[in-house]
Amino acid sequence: MRNVKMLIILDLDDTLIDTSGYYLPLKLRQALDAMINSGLETGDKKEEQLFQALLQIDTSSPNGRETIKSFLTQYSAGNNSRLFEVGEEAYYGPCADEFKIPLLDHTNEVISYLKQNGHILVLVTYGMKSEQHKKILTSGIRKELFDQIIIVDFTEGYDKGHVYKKLLMEYGLSEKEIVVCGDKYSSDILPAKKLGLKTVHFRHGRGKNHRYNPNEVDYSIENIIKLKEIVEN
Repeated sequence: MRNVKMLIILDLDDTLIDTSGYYLPLKLRQALDAMINSGLETGDKKEEQLFQALLQIDTSSPNGRETIKSFLTQYSAGNNSRLFEVGEEAYYGPCADEFKIPLLDHTNEVISYLKQNGHILVLVTYGMKSEQHKKILTSGIRKELFDQIIIVDFTEGYDKGHVYKKLLMEYGLSEKEIVVCGDKYSSDILPAKKLGLKTVHFRHGRGKNHRYNPNEVDYSIENIIKLKEIVEN
């Protein structure tokens, strides 16, 4: 077992909690309803057919914006720019439905283990702050184990690189003593790799569909339990 203290930076959505399985369908339905109410013209397609099409598009999309854009390109004959704005606003706004997103398998077990072994844990998540706080509170994640919880707001962009840089300076550790684990290749993994940090790509939700150069990802896992041996070896 390692004696060196590591800084472990973890993503939230589809890394620690099952966002794609429980939350994204609610938001996509919300976006679709908003576009229909704003005059979405789709011929003889029924609403449930449209919703299933939207879900299917989302499985290979990097984010909600691209999902809505692709959907409108395929299914709308109307003013796509206006409908896109309506759908995007609904998707990225507060969730109209009550939700409780379950933890992914072994989440609390792994973060408890890492904390007990002296590692620094920082949660870095992207999204609307009120929604991210609610996800954390309702999921049952042991948030008290994190040294910091950082929510990157929409206005700061998708790239988490500026947060990683601040943490690198704050804790004064070498690049080899920092591990970043997340599902989103472009916003979680690439910015970390550019800084020379150790990267762990978590293959869940949209993360399953990201294609990448193997040289840009140090490890690829499907269960957070694997993070224990990565950190300790």
